[in-house]
Amino acid sequence: DSARNNFLAAMHRDQGSVDIALLDLSTGEFTVETFTGIAEARDMLRVAAPSETLVTIEERAGSALDQLLIPEICGSVTEIEDWTMRFDAAQDALLRHFSVQSLFGFGIGEGDVGKVCAAGALLQYVSVRLRHAVGHIRSLRVCSGQEFVTLDETTCYHLDMLPQRDHPLENTLLGVLDATRTNMGRRLLRNWLVRPLRSMDEVCRRHDAVDLFTRR
Repeated sequence: DSARNNFLAAMHRDQGSVDIALLDLSTGEFTVETFTGIAEARDMLRVAAPSETLVTIEERAGSALDQLLIPEICGSVTEIEDWTMRFDAAQDALLRHFSVQSLFGFGIGEGDVGKVCAAGALLQYVSVRLRHAVGHIRSLRVCSGQEFVTLDETTCYHLDMLPQRDHPLENTLLGVLDATRTNMGRRLLRNWLVRPLRSMDEVCRRHDAVDLFTRR
């Protein structure tokens, strides 16, 4: 589906919170976000629809993430060695890749251990185990639930926002709004629809940017 990102995901759990990193190899989009509860993480995963999700062997053996590790939500589940998601190894992978001395420039502070673990393990898995080129991955974006309104699958279905089995594209909001010319633009529009911004100032900036380009 050209309107969807093809995400790989990595999941890290720490004292009730869940950190999830997402990477689309085709575009280089690389994000990480912390969720305070399983329900929030589940809603985001249903929207992102990763094709594969990484968890450590230890986490897979437990039951804390059972509500997330089902194919309808996270795609196929791949177990990785526990050490790859430990802080030191994950941080080293990120620092080496981005050629930086610290991750502060990406908005990652000293307390963001889970974010580092998830993102670093995902990057290492892609570059070392899958042996994919990762030179085009030039940034890591830290997302916050306070930035977006995450719409769950049921809401998207009842509002006819996205194509479903009984809702063809032309009968959905995405189909009506989609005047994009590239697959990347189509994916971006879809992401904007399913995770609308909370800040009115940011919404206005986005509209101004779109207006600027469409007037040219």
